[in-house]
Amino acid sequence: MNRVSIILFFFLLCLAPSIAYTNENAETLFKQQKYQEALDLWTNELKQGKQNDALHYNIGLAHLKLNQFPQSILHLEIALKLNPNCKPCLAALQLANQNAEIEEFKMPEYSISKWYQYIMNSLNSILWLALASFFFSIAILIYFKKSTLSKLQWICIVAGILFLLFAIHREYNITKIDKVVVLDGKGLFQSPDQSSEVKIQLNKGSVLKIKDQLGDWLKVETNSYESGWIETKNISFIKL
Repeated sequence: MNRVSIILFFFLLCLAPSIAYTNENAETLFKQQKYQEALDLWTNELKQGKQNDALHYNIGLAHLKLNQFPQSILHLEIALKLNPNCKPCLAALQLANQNAEIEEFKMPEYSISKWYQYIMNSLNSILWLALASFFFSIAILIYFKKSTLSKLQWICIVAGILFLLFAIHREYNITKIDKVVVLDGKGLFQSPDQSSEVKIQLNKGSVLKIKDQLGDWLKVETNSYESGWIETKNISFIKL
């Protein structure tokens, strides 16, 4: 990595105290620049069934420091799936994409949609469900006391429905499998056949959107809206 990348990398560490929330030995090793050893400890936690945005963020940073950009992008994308509002994750992902020479394309978002996504992602689905249950309970208690629908009840019902929708949407976004990361820089084929025409070459670390599947082949779309087919052995799914 060049000097600017190194400065940005250490700036990310200052932004993200989340490293302290996982294995302390791994944190110590990371600070001692023993990145592979730290990565092994964090990966072992993952194999034990631990899943959180901090752990995937740390693994992504370790891969980034080891110049393993596709793996770094994979884990940073998973971290963002768990916590889309994670600014250090976004900054680290941008740095990984730059080093992997991947050009980013982003569609403009409407203000209402942006605020909806931000609010929905501020809590996990369990907390949204708990809030929905709380407001529904308040509405039921008021009904049993007054036997009529009051203004406060309607507010509680509307709030409960809104929070329930947040919970459902949040859980759907976490569990859906709609994107992959290219681990092997193969081309995007015209059809699900090795002998077919290669439409474009893909950089390792490219994130592709899944459109369809046929056996061991996926029909995917790039961030520049080019579509084609790729074998599943050359990719890794962005999933928990």
